Amino acid sequence: MARKALGRGLDALIPQASVEAAEESDIVRLPVTAVRPNPHQPRRAVESETIAELAESIRQQGLVQPIVVRRVDGEYQLIAGERRLQAARAAGLTEVPAIVREATDVEALEVALVENIQREDLAPLERARAYGVLSERYGLSQSEIGSRVGKDRSTITNTLRLLGLPEEVKRHLEAGRISEGHARALLSARGAHRQIALCRRTIREALSVRALERLVETRSARRRMPGRGQELSGELEAVTRALRDRLRTQVRIGYGKKKGKIEIEFYSPEDLERILSILGVRIE
Repeated sequence: MARKALGRGLDALIPQASVEAAEESDIVRLPVTAVRPNPHQPRRAVESETIAELAESIRQQGLVQPIVVRRVDGEYQLIAGERRLQAARAAGLTEVPAIVREATDVEALEVALVENIQREDLAPLERARAYGVLSERYGLSQSEIGSRVGKDRSTITNTLRLLGLPEEVKRHLEAGRISEGHARALLSARGAHRQIALCRRTIREALSVRALERLVETRSARRRMPGRGQELSGELEAVTRALRDRLRTQVRIGYGKKKGKIEIEFYSPEDLERILSILGVRIE
């Protein structure tokens, strides 16, 4: 599959030829003890079983693909190849092949992000935290983050929203007790207490993502119409789903005796512009 344009990210810092067949002169051998981890490495944990399998392969065939590092304060800091480095250590290697590149802090984080995202290695919250670093520490807009890691802006926006979940919910997500789809559905429940309660019920009853979404929608509708005992009709539920799918954001529809209300959520000025563009609204 062709890789997307990444600005001066993975393709610029680690050209395809470097990864697949680096020139002998480009590769140096470094003591494993000389390579320091990247403090902004997005992946926080690597499964020990995965490392063990890779270590066994390295024992038999050696480390074929070099890691990528940069010089920082006289030391070598890892840019790409976290699993390979851990597995090399586990295999008992004292040296590893490495490609030394020049890279800024933000470029090093971009490369680590892209490497893991392309292999689908990062957990949802790991992606969210890494996007947060690019946004808050380095001042990148969500559009810029998206273009650099090969994702659309709405994906970046929705992933960043996961950071706003209660800590208990995030722990369950990290532990794999709920999926990213469940977590996104919980974002539509108002208030941390309600999100935690629905998360616990999801785990207890093994709810599917769609079942949880219906539960959140039903409770939201009841709260908007207190005392009436009414819920959204099947027709309005269909309209709500259609709008949500079209706008790629949370949509709520409530109604009373004489009037109704449509609520459309947006999560940043850029996200509002995206929604207005879909609706065909032009601001002069």
